[in-house]
Amino acid sequence: MKITWDIGPVAHRALHDIDRGIVENSPRAITAALEENLAIEVDLQLSSDDTPMVFHDFELDRLVDDHGPVRKRSAKNLATLAYRVGSDRIMTLGELFEMVDGRVPLYIELKSDFSGDMALVRAVAPLVNAYKGPAGLMSFDPWMTRASRKLCPHVPCGLVSGTFATSNWDPHAGNAILRFLLRHMFTAAIARPSFINYDISAISAAAPQSFRRLGLPLLTWTVRTPEQRKAAAKWTDAMVFEGFVPSADERKSKVK
Repeated sequence: MKITWDIGPVAHRALHDIDRGIVENSPRAITAALEENLAIEVDLQLSSDDTPMVFHDFELDRLVDDHGPVRKRSAKNLATLAYRVGSDRIMTLGELFEMVDGRVPLYIELKSDFSGDMALVRAVAPLVNAYKGPAGLMSFDPWMTRASRKLCPHVPCGLVSGTFATSNWDPHAGNAILRFLLRHMFTAAIARPSFINYDISAISAAAPQSFRRLGLPLLTWTVRTPEQRKAAAKWTDAMVFEGFVPSADERKSKVK
């Protein structure tokens, strides 16, 4: 399934600003992106009762005034936990869909520990299939992208990748051989993605550029600096950004 909406800049984990008390992936960050009419990228983790939660980390500790794995908590319990900053609470995918209601495109990253567990995809699929607004799924895990494509045949499903240059770049990405395959995107044969989202630090590399030449939309993460904005404009179709609001020129879509 191809992307059917105009492709423009995407707010990374929504339009968050911790200095203003707006936490990543939070309702206030979603609202801020909607007010700017910007596409939104969010992350999903699974609760203990198999509810997709809008949260990036596998552990609560960095953002929430609590600790431990997200997967060990129920959705009801997670909804009671306070972020370390602001008054928002962790929301569910269903609540996100109600907030956005088709007003801007959503790019939904399915977090994976590369264990082969597809429970998150199975939990997300009925919600995404029923959603009427523009939305795509994506993952670093090519098997998760493949499962998404099978369970959500009418939803664009992308592959996220990057350098994987060190073993601690993503501790869930397996051994050096797997990281090599991911970095050079040989795993696209497994995922068969509709679009690519590649690390800005290596965006001019042969792997992401070859897929762009083949006609797949190429996004890049995470754009923060003026130099990265220039690179994104040169080498990609859209940037996944944070820390600023894109200009009018940067919002012009290159792909439809």
